[in-house]
Amino acid sequence: VQGLIDRPEVAVDGERRLMTIMFCDMSGFTAMSEGMTPRGLVKVMNHYFTVMSAPIRNNRGVIDKYIGDAIMDYWGPPFIEEAEQAQLACLAALDMADQVPALQQQLPDLLGIRHMPAQCDLRIGIATGEVLTGSIGSELMMSFTVMGDAVNLASRLEAANKFYGSRILIAQATAAALKTSVELREIDRIAVAGQTVPQPVFEVMA
Repeated sequence: VQGLIDRPEVAVDGERRLMTIMFCDMSGFTAMSEGMTPRGLVKVMNHYFTVMSAPIRNNRGVIDKYIGDAIMDYWGPPFIEEAEQAQLACLAALDMADQVPALQQQLPDLLGIRHMPAQCDLRIGIATGEVLTGSIGSELMMSFTVMGDAVNLASRLEAANKFYGSRILIAQATAAALKTSVELREIDRIAVAGQTVPQPVFEVMA
């Protein structure tokens, strides 16, 4: 908010910027939610969002929105330097994955049950590219958000984890922008919906 107050034209006029986008989804959510009361599900989701939002905030990401059980967030100017964004996003993703074992233990206690109906885990997709930033919406309601191919790619990579049995997949542009502090392995070359040329995708290991 302070970044937008300092530069109100960013929100009003919109800009094209290089940013890094993350989508995080809870795997096993559908199976888990079917056996829960509404009150129990609200407790679980609020705790899950609280736990997973902290690493994003701690690594200077901006949480754009919660969509069902998914979190959309981004890194980039005017909030942080362009050179830092890919690394901070991947460090946040690793921190989020580190929270999963504790989360799996906490949720049954939270509900007062011995076992969860299904075990929860994470799927994360990260992409870097030029996006449109600005206040998007209607005359009744607007939000400062990001739109573009990199947003769609991050969402597709999050879903692709299901196919590869991985947790964190990142796009080629994100991998190219990383410093040496993050260990990657190339998983495959894929063309997601809307793209014709296959691109390498990488798993963030440690």
